[in-house]
Amino acid sequence: KETNIVLDKDNNTSYFLTSGGQLYSIDYLTKNLKWIKTLIVGSSGQGAGIFFSSPMVLSNNKIFFSSSISTFSINKTNGLINWELPFGTNIRPVVTENYIFLASKNGFFLSVNAKTGNVIWSKNLFNNKKIKIKKTGNIVSLFLISNKIMATTSKGYFLFLDYRNGEVSSYTKAASAGFFSRPSIVDGKIYLIDSKMRLLIYQ
Repeated sequence: KETNIVLDKDNNTSYFLTSGGQLYSIDYLTKNLKWIKTLIVGSSGQGAGIFFSSPMVLSNNKIFFSSSISTFSINKTNGLINWELPFGTNIRPVVTENYIFLASKNGFFLSVNAKTGNVIWSKNLFNNKKIKIKKTGNIVSLFLISNKIMATTSKGYFLFLDYRNGEVSSYTKAASAGFFSRPSIVDGKIYLIDSKMRLLIYQ
């Protein structure tokens, strides 16, 4: 009943992930099925928590996404799994040529080698003495801006981390009423709607 869709316009292909744990590759011009991949966890025969999957990211011939228990790198040409990492989140990953940055809502961050799936560093953000989840709220989104990882929280905070080691470089209360929407970044500006339905714009 739920789907997660991404388009590859260079190859006229749409990829969509169903709540049953099936990833489809379809030529959207001819309507032909290219391949289908069913994701299974262990020996239980149950789907990989796809009801709570993160949005998919298409990059460098690979599809990246997380389920409730794992993060996947999948070859977009044939549907084969490049690697699987036992880390689950519903937050959209940040993908660069060499790295993937992941975050869970309770503040656990990972930097992962995009080619191998090996963890480079991991941090529990809320182990920081100054930053507590009761104060900032849960992590709700993740971006890479000017070589820094930017996370937004449910209570209206911006958190900035060094992408090289996950150390917090700064944080600020950006919306007193908290965020209603996830950010959109356009032409160097960050657009958000707060819980009072006001449009907020940040440089």
